[in-house]
Amino acid sequence: MSRFLWRSGRILPFDEATVHVRSVGHASVSAVFEGINAYWSDALDQLHVFRLRDHLQRLIESTQLSRLEVGHTVAELEAATLELLRCNDVRSDVHIRPWSFAAGDPTEQMVPAEARSETVIDMWPFASALHEPRTRTAAVTSWSRISANATPPRAKAFANYHNGRLGNIDAQSRGADWPIFLNERFHVTESSGATIGLVLDGVFHTPALSSGILHSVTRATVINLLREDLGKGVVERDVDRTDLYLADEVMFLGTSAEILPIVAIDGRPVRDGCIGPLTAKLRTEYRALVRGERPERAAWLTPVWPR
Repeated sequence: MSRFLWRSGRILPFDEATVHVRSVGHASVSAVFEGINAYWSDALDQLHVFRLRDHLQRLIESTQLSRLEVGHTVAELEAATLELLRCNDVRSDVHIRPWSFAAGDPTEQMVPAEARSETVIDMWPFASALHEPRTRTAAVTSWSRISANATPPRAKAFANYHNGRLGNIDAQSRGADWPIFLNERFHVTESSGATIGLVLDGVFHTPALSSGILHSVTRATVINLLREDLGKGVVERDVDRTDLYLADEVMFLGTSAEILPIVAIDGRPVRDGCIGPLTAKLRTEYRALVRGERPERAAWLTPVWPR
């Protein structure tokens, strides 16, 4: 457990960072957050935060979409994150969660536009599974993915994750691990906490941003690795449910999921039910990247400890 967290410009002891219970309910409706991983490297004796600035920029964009006051710059939040990691003396893999919510004790049923916000950064240990043959099964849930015309999936808002929770419950009741959502046009979108990639005839496909998905940092990283490092084509398009059943490989992509192979969908094995070659290659490349073993990608890594 972390000894400290950061709250609106101050490092506080973990147990002292409290709010009154009455301030939670309405403030939570508009709250937004980020999920960021930092990875420890024994070889380099260094902790690297992966794509910290990109995640913090997305947090600010989510705050804007939720019509909360943007209280801090990316640079300020970056400095706060690094200060907090050092205060907690973190020298192992860790998951970092910055989040912003309406400040004070809002009593309006609907938090007003541009309401004053608070930002908190907390963290907890994270166990990477990139070195393990971890897999998941999936089911196409009967719940539709939230629409951009209803509440934009591009905002990483706590309220949006109730949609994901219902999908999780549905998928697990049918014996699967995670859900896959379709949008209102019956195209594949994403899971409850990860985007989706699939391989058809050797080509990587992923639902387009216009399908109604989160602007995933992990998805963007994988697309970049495929195009620039591995020389592979990438197709961003509307993905049909039948594509899932015909794919040679399917994977979840996300900060916590990392690159997670899907071995069965709706009870049907994905190809032979094993981790596919491109998925395995991406996992190897991604693991080397986040552990600081790719100097050419150093711009994506923010070191925590002075060299």
